[in-house]
Amino acid sequence: VTVRVNPWWLSGALALCVVGMLLMWRPWAATTLSVDRTVSVNGSATLTAEPDEYVFYPNYEFKNADKAVGLKELTAKSDEVVAGLKKAGVPEKDIKTNASGYRDFYLYNEQERTHVYSLQVTATVDNRAAAQKVQDYLLTTKPSGAVTPQAAFSKTKQKELKAKGRDEATKEARAK
Repeated sequence: VTVRVNPWWLSGALALCVVGMLLMWRPWAATTLSVDRTVSVNGSATLTAEPDEYVFYPNYEFKNADKAVGLKELTAKSDEVVAGLKKAGVPEKDIKTNASGYRDFYLYNEQERTHVYSLQVTATVDNRAAAQKVQDYLLTTKPSGAVTPQAAFSKTKQKELKAKGRDEATKEARAK
């Protein structure tokens, strides 16, 4: 068996392949992709800041055999604590009270035959000195549970810190 290949046909097929490759590659086009022109640099920043929001959640519990007397004790304690918090410098808008329990805002303890009421006070201050003053006052009111505040950043402070961190990270990245 002999195979004969016409050299003109073979040269023509190879020439078509070369022309097709040149058309796809387009070496004469000087356009570069935007990905080829991008330089990526990472930057980081570490910030140190003091919280500007301290929230207290003291709880008070009242047990009494007489339902009305228990509710009266709860109301008196609520008025006392709110007045003391205002005196300690907490703005009225940042004080919230919640009288709650399990059913109808109280729990009836059948073993002890007492009505149990629960009072939760929420107080928010915006600096450490005020938080210490409020904590000292709340300790005198004999709450049940902890009186330690939850320290956090307000939404305004969070936005400010994010912007500052982003700026510092951008400066570091540009320096690289």
